[in-house]
Parts: sequence; C-alpha cells; structure tokens
Amino acid sequence: MTTNQYTLVHKKHNSAVYGNCEVCGKPASDLYHQMERKRYTRSDGSEGWTHSGCSDKFGHLECLKSIRKPEKDQAHQNAT
Repeated sequence: MTTNQYTLVHKKHNSAVYGNCEVCGKPASDLYHQMERKRYTRSDGSEGWTHSGCSDKFGHLECLKSIRKPEKDQAHQNAT
C-alpha cells in the first residue's frame, strides 16, 4: 500500500518568477512544483488522502526528488 504520493509540475519559469530552489537555495533555470499527500484512515475505517503535514515546495527536479520519503512497500518488495 502506498503511503505517500507526489505530484510534480513543470512551471515553465525560472527563479526570477518563483524564487530560488526551496531545497538547496540556489537559482534554477527550470523550476518545478512538488506537492506531497499521504494516506490516512478515517474513524469509520475508510481511507483517504490529505496534504496535512506534507511538503509543498518549488525547486530543481533533482532536489525535489531527493526529499521524497522512501516507499516502505517498495523496500519490502525488494528484500523478498
């Protein structure tokens, strides 16, 4: 089961419009916006997605990918 999902959008602008990379602090000629959401279980047992407590950052593609949380299920599948 996936616990975190990420949406990545190429903004087609640079740091002059959106500011420097929020991960490394350096200017970016190509800027991306990454939004994280996580799965949660409601009190009735059903599941949903929330952005509460998740990251929402602008930056270089490589920087944004580097701050993603590792997928627990993927690590388990690779171990078997």
